[in-house]
Amino acid sequence: MKMHQLSPAITTLKNCYERVAVRENEVGAFQYLKPTAQAIAECEKGPKGLLSGMPIGIKDIFDTTDMPTQWGTSYLYSPKSQADSSLVASLRKAGAILIGKTVSTKLAYFTPGKTRNPHDLKRTPGASSSGSAAAVADGMSRAAIGSQTAGSIIRPASFCGVVGFKPSADLIPSSGVKAFSKSLDTVGWFTRNIHDCALLFDAATQRQHNTDLPKSALATLRVNALIEIENIPLDNDVRALLKKSFYTLKKATARTAEIQESQLFCKLINVQKCIMAYEASRTLVHEFQFYKNSMGKELVDIIQLGAAIDLPEYLDALAFRDHALHTLTHTFFNQADILIAPSTIGEATVGLNTTGDPVYCRPWTLLGLPCLHLPTGKGSHGMPIGIPLIGKPKEDLKLLSSALSIVQLEDFKLTCLTGEANEH
Repeated sequence: MKMHQLSPAITTLKNCYERVAVRENEVGAFQYLKPTAQAIAECEKGPKGLLSGMPIGIKDIFDTTDMPTQWGTSYLYSPKSQADSSLVASLRKAGAILIGKTVSTKLAYFTPGKTRNPHDLKRTPGASSSGSAAAVADGMSRAAIGSQTAGSIIRPASFCGVVGFKPSADLIPSSGVKAFSKSLDTVGWFTRNIHDCALLFDAATQRQHNTDLPKSALATLRVNALIEIENIPLDNDVRALLKKSFYTLKKATARTAEIQESQLFCKLINVQKCIMAYEASRTLVHEFQFYKNSMGKELVDIIQLGAAIDLPEYLDALAFRDHALHTLTHTFFNQADILIAPSTIGEATVGLNTTGDPVYCRPWTLLGLPCLHLPTGKGSHGMPIGIPLIGKPKEDLKLLSSALSIVQLEDFKLTCLTGEANEH
């Protein structure tokens, strides 16, 4: 009797579940895992599309009709939502198989969950999309979605050694996602390669034509680099990787320039902190009133800080952001198509009581710029590091197509992934 041959999609799905069985107890990437049989049935009978059969993890702040949501807490719980969040619905429509809810920090802020870094279980995976980044890095899921308010996609992507993509602000609907700061919250995702990242972008935006992005010609690409930022720490290995990347691009592209915008960069960091604190304190009124003692110090601190900010200060912060966005072409992007800068201060830090500092991500989140982290190297302790490609507002397709060309360069080969590839 002939053995029934499994389809490639079901084989990939089973590989992911097998990896979860081996590693989940150590890594702790999932808050909820869908039963294997249910996921396989969905793979066999579900809609066909751009993401047909792709196993995807969903950060535990996104509404889902078939899985519980806890928003990273022990005190909030919904067995199922009335409707999927917009991004989840788009992924389902494109044929993705949602295999579970990935761990989020409490209400998507700094208080850590149970997730550990797959490369070194003693180190943080980053936050707040910790479970999503770890699941993809360890081969438990081919992709996973997350969100960023300060640095919650780019930082864990750097710490865990995966591709992390934060689209332009407001390009992907965030309806059905637990809000923290309405002006800053941005949904995004983690993948193991640029091709899958582009597929998710097409599914999320429901582009009507095929997904094959043309590679941007490196010979015409213009790149700026922001490497040294006064009074902000940067580990030597990250600095060295940035400089090496800059010189590689200098040889391959039309124009490169190193810029010095430390004063503006530092001002943007403070403005981002002000807006985030003010909006979080107004968004989480119910949670603070009823669950303050269970929230964790980090959440309590930012809510109390935000409550002390008055309306005129908040409006001034918004006005400064709008002014900075208007002057982008004369500062960071002067005669450039993309910008490279640090993703993080350095490698993932030792200890599970901290999630690392998002300082290098705050300005780009504030300005709503598309960011794509490339895991291209390792630090002095053998942990992943990389660089982000940062694009102009709403030029996400340009950024993705540029990345497709850049990763063909030897110094930009993607590294650091663990586990099975699960990419076919």
